[in-house]
Amino acid sequence: MDDDTSTICKIRSEVNPEIEKCSDKNHTFKNFTNHLFTLQKEKYKRILSTKVINHIKKCFSYAVSSNREDPQTEIPYGRYLSDKELHQELVKIFTLYAEQSDKLSTLESTQNNENFNQIVARKNPKNNFYSGSESTSGRVAAATCEKNIGPHYVTQINDRLSLSPGSFIVKHADRKMRKRQSNAEKYCTKEFKRRRVELKKSASTASSSLETREGVTYRSGVLSTSSNIPDSDIETIPPPPEQLQQTPLPPCQYSRVYFDLETTGLGLSAGIIQLAARYGETEFNQYVIPKTSINPMASKITGLTYDGTLLYKNGVALPAVPIEVCLASFFDWLKNSGMNHPVLFAHNARKFDSLIFVTCTSLLNSGKEEEGKIICGFCDTLPMLKEHASGSHLNFSLETLVKDILGCSFSAHDAVEDCRYLQKVVEHHSIDSFYLQYTFTMKYIIDIIKQMETSKQNLQTLMPLVQNHVISESMCKKISFSGLALKHLELAHQRGGFDGIHSLFTETFQGKPRITKHTSIITAVSKFIEER
Repeated sequence: MDDDTSTICKIRSEVNPEIEKCSDKNHTFKNFTNHLFTLQKEKYKRILSTKVINHIKKCFSYAVSSNREDPQTEIPYGRYLSDKELHQELVKIFTLYAEQSDKLSTLESTQNNENFNQIVARKNPKNNFYSGSESTSGRVAAATCEKNIGPHYVTQINDRLSLSPGSFIVKHADRKMRKRQSNAEKYCTKEFKRRRVELKKSASTASSSLETREGVTYRSGVLSTSSNIPDSDIETIPPPPEQLQQTPLPPCQYSRVYFDLETTGLGLSAGIIQLAARYGETEFNQYVIPKTSINPMASKITGLTYDGTLLYKNGVALPAVPIEVCLASFFDWLKNSGMNHPVLFAHNARKFDSLIFVTCTSLLNSGKEEEGKIICGFCDTLPMLKEHASGSHLNFSLETLVKDILGCSFSAHDAVEDCRYLQKVVEHHSIDSFYLQYTFTMKYIIDIIKQMETSKQNLQTLMPLVQNHVISESMCKKISFSGLALKHLELAHQRGGFDGIHSLFTETFQGKPRITKHTSIITAVSKFIEER
């Protein structure tokens, strides 16, 4: 019997004062844990984390169950509790339970009682008022028979009444009895118990992560003192970003447009300074006035320089137009060149050309949707030629492929020449049967850019963690890419302290932790936010 009711006192006063009561061990351990959580809530939210409480509970239950001292003394994370006030509070709690050692040494389980209550609830459900009818005693008696005798109690009653037991009833009882015996054997195995603990821990972790991310969803009397809840209590911390999948274009008669860009730099923040494309024998080529300076390394590769007024190639001035004019001309060329569902082919399109092109064309902004519909998608020829190019190659740069496959060289890093020779290399192979698997849609690139922009914004807010040597720059980037900014870490800490940061970082995503399980990193981040 648990310690939450005074039933035993009533029984002793009215039935037999010598009746002994064994307390339920689950309720005892639960009450012990509640004392610790009360301490955590009142004073020791940072020191007495949920994981530490669970460890103390484990040690306490081990000591009670084995009736000897627990050999484990080290607290989780390799740290010891050193707070003197907390020590005094814990001594009070343990003293309270030490005074009840006689009761603790005879703890039993109320699982049989709970099981019997479930059987009674099935046969005498509370939502129907059977207690006012004559069937109540029969229903409870049937539940008692099923608990004590098993499923065969029906056949025994039929025998007592000289009735046929019925073949179906016998088979059904046999089947239920076999299942009961099988479950009883299975539930006693170490493998089942270990798996049950793992599932409970996994469910608890998932629930803790959701509570940290969602904030206050339900709390007794949450609106009793105020009609509004602070935004910080209900603001949702974003879940891990969706893993984008590269979906090939559907089968169709596409026009293959080979295109290439020359840019102001080698990174994804570079601007376009030359845009060239080729469809059949028709070509488009235009130079662009850059909005930023050209990286010296990019100038060395392309030969393009900019003095703030004119664009030069190898010292020769070039006619150049603003990027808006260039893009308008390019889209007009696509519409007026007799193309049917154009797809832009580029070498390394997935990781560079398509991202630069979509970013510079501002297709993410309103008013450009129609232009975006002109292009059906992109095709990355780099992975395609890696898998299907004839012969063996030292590397798969366009220059190497042209030399190995076509047996010639060309003026590389000129967008027009790159388009011409990319077309020759691709059309040297019969790609009709497989090129679609290397294509992707405009929406896919737009979603990638949105994720990159969000990650970049998050990274800027997280830089104090790097500047104060709390975490490394690579870990900072990992946090930002997971969709978290500094304000989200502050919200998690506000809602759960160390446990809030821990549940957020260790949240399972695609079978792996969202950030990390390293306690040193979680502790350092939690301490930094607490001291801000």
